Amino acid sequence: MGKKENNIEQSLKELFELLIKSTKSMAKLIDNCDFEHISDIKKDLNEANILKRVLKLDEIISDKLLCQDLKNEELNINISFFKITTEVARISGVIRTALGKFEQGCDDLKDDDIKKLTKKLYLQITSVLKLTLEMITTDELDDIDELYREIIALEEKIDNIYSKITDIVNKKNKKLSKNESILKALRVTEKIASRAVSISQIVRFPCCKDTENNLKG
Repeated sequence: MGKKENNIEQSLKELFELLIKSTKSMAKLIDNCDFEHISDIKKDLNEANILKRVLKLDEIISDKLLCQDLKNEELNINISFFKITTEVARISGVIRTALGKFEQGCDDLKDDDIKKLTKKLYLQITSVLKLTLEMITTDELDDIDELYREIIALEEKIDNIYSKITDIVNKKNKKLSKNESILKALRVTEKIASRAVSISQIVRFPCCKDTENNLKG
């Protein structure tokens, strides 16, 4: 993101690593339809735990804004960190919600087609989060531009996977016992990619404002 305070970047990295660890674990749980060993995910993404980390990070950012004479670029970057922490908290909430819905509809994940695509969905989401973290921690403008393009491309792939799964679920409606839970889980899961895109846009704005129109065109 340009010039960053190391402790802010490190705290964000730690939060993202929790999200990445959780989505990787979700892929494994879905593959085995085994939700008996989810205590680690619930502990990592416990709402109080995430809120405590976010508030601590926001306090560090506030201190920097109040105590230092920042140039406009540095000011924009640090304000951006506030927006990013909000999105991170939302992503953790999405994963918690999805986990609960998948638990309710676990029997339907025994369907091979649904299981295969849902696992693929989470693996792609994990990739998006990794790219977003890389985008936050790099200072190279060219890398930020390229990572942004990759994230946008992956979001499109995730949308396509989501559409395929929901089509399968709806077609097999009569055979699935709790398809409503599965559909809700998939719906909230798909939002993780959208949140990651929002973060990538927040990161990119103060770094590459001059290329904004070219990238969107």
